[in-house]
Order: sequence, then C-alpha cells, then structure tokens
Amino acid sequence: MSVQGTHLTVIADAIREKEGAALPIPAGTFAERILALPFGEEATGAVLPAAETQAERLARIAAAIRAKEGSSESIPASQFAARILALPERQASRLPEGYTEIEYIQSGSGQYIKTGVYATADDLQKIVMDVEPTDATGCFFGVYQGGNGTSYYSYFQASQTKGEGAVSFYIQKTKEAVNFDASNQRVTVSFDRGKRVGSVNDLTTNVFPTPMTAYGELVLLARNNLPSSGSNVTFQLPAKLYACQMYKDAETLVRDFVPCINPGGIAGLYDLVGGAFYKSPISTNFTAGPAV
Repeated sequence: MSVQGTHLTVIADAIREKEGAALPIPAGTFAERILALPFGEEATGAVLPAAETQAERLARIAAAIRAKEGSSESIPASQFAARILALPERQASRLPEGYTEIEYIQSGSGQYIKTGVYATADDLQKIVMDVEPTDATGCFFGVYQGGNGTSYYSYFQASQTKGEGAVSFYIQKTKEAVNFDASNQRVTVSFDRGKRVGSVNDLTTNVFPTPMTAYGELVLLARNNLPSSGSNVTFQLPAKLYACQMYKDAETLVRDFVPCINPGGIAGLYDLVGGAFYKSPISTNFTAGPAV
C-alpha cells in the first residue's frame, strides 16, 4: 500500500473510533465526517477548500481538523489520525437550544436587570456577583425605600462612589465600606446576610448591626427605589457582568445567572435555576461579550 493509502486507512480508523462506527468510509467524505464528530469545537460554519486532487483532499481534511481543534497551524498528514483521536469531548451547553453563552454582558447606557427576587430575610440571604466596573460610580445591586424625611429607611445594596476608593455595603441606615477601589477591575462582590459580612474579593467588612426589615425587588447594576422614594431605578453602574448567584439560604440557589444571547439576538442573563431569560427593561439592550 502507498504512503498516501496508509494515511487514508489510518484516518478512516481514527474517524470510526471517534464515531463508534464500523462501516467503511469513502475517502471523499473524511472532512465532512470529521466536522460532524461530537468532539472538539462546533464547526458548522467551517469553509473547506475544494478537493479534486489528492493533495487538495488532504488539505480539506487538515482544514476540517483545524476547525474542530480551533487551531490555525498547518498539520502534516502523518499527524491527522492522532489529531482526530485527540479531539476532546464537546461540553454540553448549559443553556437551551438557540442560546449562546458569552463571557459577559456589558452595561453603559442605563441597562440593568430586574431579578424577581425580593430582598427579605426569607427570600434572599446571600448574593455573589462576578463583575468588572467600567466607571467608578453606581450600584452593583440594590433596593431602597425612604420615609420622606422620617427616620424610616430600608437599604440592601452594594455600591461605589467616585473618589471614595471603596465599595460600600448598606443595610437599614448603616453603611460599612471595604476600602478597595474596584473601578475598572474585575472583582467578586458578595453580601452575606447570614454571616453579616460584605466582601470584595477576600476583603470583608461586618454589616447588618440593626434588625432587618422587608425589602422590595433587588435589581442588578442599579438600585431599585421603591414607591415612597420615587418609584424609579437609579445609580446604574456601567460594568461587565460575568456571573451572579443569589441564595435563599446557605445552600439553596434561587438565581444562577449566565450571560448569553437569546435566539432573538438579545444579550442578557439566563437563570439556570428557574429556566428563564432576563434582559434589560429599558429600550437599549446590553452589549454582548465574546462567545464562550
């Protein structure tokens, strides 16, 4: 058998092993069979070269392998089989069909997320946000109700203010700060009602020294002002949001948000717990980050 024939036989064997098949495979279909493998990268949009000569057929196979690997370098024919066998099993998407997971959603024109979760002691114990502010002023998450000059105030928020060099955590009328300038840096901001701490990365501060009352719906990347204080959303924070988890208690997730693009092309968050898509309520949509 010629060297070329040997290569083709080994390639066919490698494809059959990855497919779990046994029937012969025509050499002219090798590239398409490689692209169809449930291994490596999704390659449905890969463009393959023409294949009239033997050299062009080999180039076509190499292009198919590169598409599945996500690589760009040339591949010697002697490595084709090994490269096919080395293709990793494709990770199943966490999202429903038609949704594309992305690294982050980005706000910058007032976008925010209504979570549908109320910040009461019974409904929300902890929130953890993976976020990169692109401006130094605004709320990571928050809800507020004031009493028209009286002593009644309700807060549940984490925010940063330009010039303060800190992330501030609020509960009731109490404000405690983590002295860390988070602007333009990717950080993990968390607020744990059970442990009574607010954190930025591994820096923490004690909060919640006063009794906790009921709060309204929590929003992300802004603050929800309840009816007695104007019934609007303010303090929008321009930022890239990578992930957010919300817990009813120490172990029970009520929201597990994943940045994505929905089948209609709109960037937002998909909740893995409730199986629902959330987009910004305003007319301007979030900007989508790169696909994962």
